[in-house]
Amino acid sequence: MFDNINQEARTWGMWCHLASLLGIPLALLSFIGIPPLPFANILGPLVVWLWKKKEHPFIDDQGKESLNFQISLTIYGIVIGIIAVVVGIIVGIIAGSSVPSGGNPDRVGGALIVGFGLAAGIIGIALTLIGLVALALVIFAAIKAKGGQYYPYPLTIRLIK
Repeated sequence: MFDNINQEARTWGMWCHLASLLGIPLALLSFIGIPPLPFANILGPLVVWLWKKKEHPFIDDQGKESLNFQISLTIYGIVIGIIAVVVGIIVGIIAGSSVPSGGNPDRVGGALIVGFGLAAGIIGIALTLIGLVALALVIFAAIKAKGGQYYPYPLTIRLIK
């Protein structure tokens, strides 16, 4: 696909992918009170791509690929979060409506807690799975880029052409 990919272009192509992992150590800093940087998974590749894209077509391509994948992951995470909250509200309403009129109001509150607990569980499990798969794919793409090979991420919305 690309001719004459020098070592520097391969290295920067790799960094286009690995820069998306910047959010991991930044998120860990939140345990010591430093707030995480929102959308670091997008900002890392964006900075590398904008800085180096004009040096070689391979860097430009890998930056776009990494950005499209990270933007897609972010969109998928937001959609999953919205779906989980809607499911949680519906479960809470259904469980709360099963309380007979004049019944114990604590049961209604408990039903809502169950619904929101379900939503939190769905979000937690889904985002953990997405994160693990994304980590593996980013590492794989970085290895491919370092070898001068193009790797198209699966299930990616190609927003940046």
